[in-house]
Amino acid sequence: MEKKRNSAVDGPLSSSMILAADKTQYEMATEDYENTILVLLKSRLLLKKIIEQKMYQDRIKRGNLTAKEISDLLKNQGEEEDEDFILKITDLRRTLLNEIRKNAGLEKDIQDMEMRITLLVQNAGAVLTKEKKKKKKVAENAQVKETISNDKLQLYGNLFYLLQSDPVYVARLINCISQTESDVREIVDSIILTLYGNAMSDREDYLILSAIKLALEQQMSTLTSLWTAIQDQSVIPQMIIAYTKRTQGKTFLNEVFGPCMQRFNREFPSHRKLNLDGKKILDELINETEQATGVKSNLRNVPVDKIQDEPEIKKIISERVTSLKEGCNIFYDTIISAINKYPYGLRYLCKVINENSMEAFPNTTEAELLSYTGYFMFYRFVGNYIASSSNETQQGFDAIQNILLINKILQQLFQQQSPFPVNDTNKWMVPMNDWISERCEAVKVFLKEFTDVEPPEQKMQIDKYMALIQDVKPTILIEPTEISMFHTEIRDHLDDLAPNKEDPLHRIIDELGDVEQYNSNETVTLTLTPKYISQSLEDEDQTLYNRTKSLMLGFFKVIANSDAQPVTLEDVLSETEKIAKQKNNETALKNIEEVKKNIKTLEEKNLVSKEDGYKTLLKDVALEIANRAEIKEQQQKELTRLEVSIKATLKKQKELQDVLASYKDYCQTCVQRVFQGKGKKGKKTTEGKLFKPKEYSYNDLVKKGVIVSSVIPKGMRKMTKIIISSEEVGVFNVQVKLPAIASENVDIKLEELLEMRAKGTRTLDINSQMELDVNMTIYVMNQLIAK
Repeated sequence: MEKKRNSAVDGPLSSSMILAADKTQYEMATEDYENTILVLLKSRLLLKKIIEQKMYQDRIKRGNLTAKEISDLLKNQGEEEDEDFILKITDLRRTLLNEIRKNAGLEKDIQDMEMRITLLVQNAGAVLTKEKKKKKKVAENAQVKETISNDKLQLYGNLFYLLQSDPVYVARLINCISQTESDVREIVDSIILTLYGNAMSDREDYLILSAIKLALEQQMSTLTSLWTAIQDQSVIPQMIIAYTKRTQGKTFLNEVFGPCMQRFNREFPSHRKLNLDGKKILDELINETEQATGVKSNLRNVPVDKIQDEPEIKKIISERVTSLKEGCNIFYDTIISAINKYPYGLRYLCKVINENSMEAFPNTTEAELLSYTGYFMFYRFVGNYIASSSNETQQGFDAIQNILLINKILQQLFQQQSPFPVNDTNKWMVPMNDWISERCEAVKVFLKEFTDVEPPEQKMQIDKYMALIQDVKPTILIEPTEISMFHTEIRDHLDDLAPNKEDPLHRIIDELGDVEQYNSNETVTLTLTPKYISQSLEDEDQTLYNRTKSLMLGFFKVIANSDAQPVTLEDVLSETEKIAKQKNNETALKNIEEVKKNIKTLEEKNLVSKEDGYKTLLKDVALEIANRAEIKEQQQKELTRLEVSIKATLKKQKELQDVLASYKDYCQTCVQRVFQGKGKKGKKTTEGKLFKPKEYSYNDLVKKGVIVSSVIPKGMRKMTKIIISSEEVGVFNVQVKLPAIASENVDIKLEELLEMRAKGTRTLDINSQMELDVNMTIYVMNQLIAK
């Protein structure tokens, strides 16, 4: 009974406890569920925020920001006032160019003075010896080979200096070359190997890399796929191939991989076959067995899919795989260890391609970038050398096949960084996959390091300014046929190369006239000299764009701390104008008017568009703000380079001025020598004249061939007198006396007459009254000096 009671009491208590416990578990489960949901929601929000932040950072990197975001970005960077160097750089560039122009003018004056001195010395000899030299008659058609005249050579020297010193022309020319033209390779080779010199100085290498970089950037901005362009053999691979043909590339390959080729040829002679193709190995075995025994081999019955299972063939393949790995290691170890010996230019151009690939094709993967580098580093450079060297071997067909097989394996490793795909095409190469797999990661590290190089300015310690202010005039070796080819290409694409009709390139091409073809194959040494210095070291349009961008950046600084919510560029201008008026900021108001004017001009030149809200300009301003530290550092370096270049230019200018002054003094000495004669002091005679004035009748000078034509009326010519005298050494005073008319006087310098004759000028105009024959005038002057 007691037990039943206790049991009755215990029953309800246990049930209540169970229910309470169940309720607690339910609440706990509910709470855990709610907490889990809350964590998931928070995680989702956090993930969304991270994604948005990542997308925002990505947009910042690309400059794809709205006007409000640009303003906020500037505001978040703090109140530090960064000095804007763009205007300073522009002013210094113009200063440098003005000084360079002055130096070019001084060099031209020195060149003219050198010629005058030479002519005066020659003329002095003629006067002092009083010898009458008969002119030699030279038939114009006496030369068997057609050559380039000195005048043309000088003009071509001006042309090629302009092309060489301003890489933008070459970059545009490369991009103008039609992909369907059969002579594209010839043109590219001429541009890279001839225009920039195969011997390759630092100046030439800097300029050629600048030109190729510009050309690559222009090419890749128009591509839809880089690999397509490479496979179609566009100008891109051809430029890099041509670059590697230069002396530095050839020297590197011969010195580094020449010994590899020699070692491979020693260790793998023709009888040591490496081919892994089971079908060919089977055929070799059948032939050997049947030739030795005279009995048909049972191997003839082996199915193709069972070849690899044949013990004898499996053994041969295994032995050959071991040998093949040894052969691959000979080259692999050298390729990897020579990382610091590769031509700098090739490494830099691979870096340029990678950077431009990321810019042109944002979805480019790291694997693709490594493939591009591997393609140009191995397939188009090292591998090309290995393959071409195999053709030069004297060890027979099997030796050539061995080296080509090695080349194929190394190409898979360095270009793809992955084993051979298992398919029918590569089934016999699969045994080498383990060797490739073991090295893939090392190759990836190598290829990344391959493009890790500094810019040419730092590497070579040279820049576009130093290239312009060098002391030694550059020269190139070029064939006349190449000169004609360049002239033709530039003439045909002139408007694309120089859109501005006032561009120096237009002026030089006009002066050159029609393209001439030359029969001579003799190489010409062309001295490159500047004739026209461009108005700026960059396009005037780009200068205007940069100034506008700089001013816009200043406007964002003005509105950064305001409550403005600008959406468009017009909003930024409007808000800046409003704040400027409130603060009576005349400079800002003036800059706003300038920007408005500049934008109109840029619109006319299709550099900005109102339809897209001036997206390009806003993007560049955003990039300027996002990369302020980096850009500021670059601008500081640019300022330093400009200041150094200006200092060097002014130093050179002083030297040129001293040279010119000494040449002028010597020129006077030469003139004095002519007037002194043999042993005379050159003292003035009566009335302060160096010699007794000589009076000629008009008809006398006509008979002597001095007067060619005249506006003097025929009736007055018999009464016209011409008196020649000299009060200053080297200067002749010509006085024309007509009845009842005031005398006309003109001074003629002997050195100028000699220079006119040397340049082929036949006549000299005297006050628009008469025209004198230059040669006969010199003859008469020399007679007067000699007497």
